[in-house]
Amino acid sequence: DSAPGTQTGSWDESTGAFLSGQVAILVESTPLSGMAVDPKTSQVVGKVGFLPPPSPLPGGGYGHGLAIGTKANADDAAKKCAGLFIAWATSKENEKRRLDAHQFGELNRTSVLSSKEFADIYGADLGQALAETGKVTAVNFWQDPRWPDLGDRWGIILEELVTGTRTDIKGGLNELEAYANDLVKKK
Repeated sequence: DSAPGTQTGSWDESTGAFLSGQVAILVESTPLSGMAVDPKTSQVVGKVGFLPPPSPLPGGGYGHGLAIGTKANADDAAKKCAGLFIAWATSKENEKRRLDAHQFGELNRTSVLSSKEFADIYGADLGQALAETGKVTAVNFWQDPRWPDLGDRWGIILEELVTGTRTDIKGGLNELEAYANDLVKKK
């Protein structure tokens, strides 16, 4: 569902509309950033600005990263092997290889995001915004299967506020809080 006058689309629909210049503002994760400055995928090259989100920033921010759960490791040897894999996968050498291949969505190292090579490819503003985002990133979202239901409600209220079909910010937040409290009681 979407607020009147808006549309919530899939990732492909949303990013496609933005990259073709049909949508003026899009709040999106970092993979879109690299696509927006690539003339092979974007019609808005040179017309897009990047800023860090407000802080404090709940959620994963740009550094969702790579992890292997401890339960996946049956013994110390498997755990050591997983650690070696993570060290290799996130190494400076592999990150440099990904940058050289323009694999934007896989870049996570601060040293790469703030490098001259990154700025030459993607622009200095984007690297700066990502570095600033990393400073305020904390993972603190609700770990519960009811989260998508609450997230959908939150998204609709936010869309209504952005489009002006709802103007009472405090009322919207109170409605969302009541909805969240009802969800918690249902468990």
